[in-house]
Amino acid sequence: MPRYGSPFRAGEYYFFTKNNGLQNQSVYYAQKGLEGTPEVFLDPNTLSKDGTTRAGLAGFSNDKKYVAILSLAVAAHQAWSANIFTVAADQFPKQVISRVVGFGTMAGTLGGSLFPLLVGRILDYYKALDNLSQGYYIIFYIAGLAYLIAWGLLYIFVFRHRQAVS
Repeated sequence: MPRYGSPFRAGEYYFFTKNNGLQNQSVYYAQKGLEGTPEVFLDPNTLSKDGTTRAGLAGFSNDKKYVAILSLAVAAHQAWSANIFTVAADQFPKQVISRVVGFGTMAGTLGGSLFPLLVGRILDYYKALDNLSQGYYIIFYIAGLAYLIAWGLLYIFVFRHRQAVS
């Protein structure tokens, strides 16, 4: 028996979810107005072979470039995550992998704890200047540069060191 999620409106479109009862994830549908024909907007079941990749909608934009940029960022982050998990096993002997992973986890936790404080200070500063959008630009630049900085640190501390030891 199909299950439907509560509809919501964004602009002239209505969105809702439907699961036919055999799908792992509900499918997002969009229809123009109340009388429009529903069309598949996003089917998370097609994002992975086993249908277990989950997706959600956070917001909408009339300008599709924001969706494209966000999609590219999410794909890049997923690729980065998939590759970074193998670095420890590929670059370090078995005897030290747990220490390397533990150090990486500690650094990630520390960064995840401190970054919101930095974001808050930046946004408070630019809000006081009545230029909040500039604060968001800076935050997104930092987020974008974080991958390049992380890659640089990996190269300096891991890959270059590994080549020198070999």
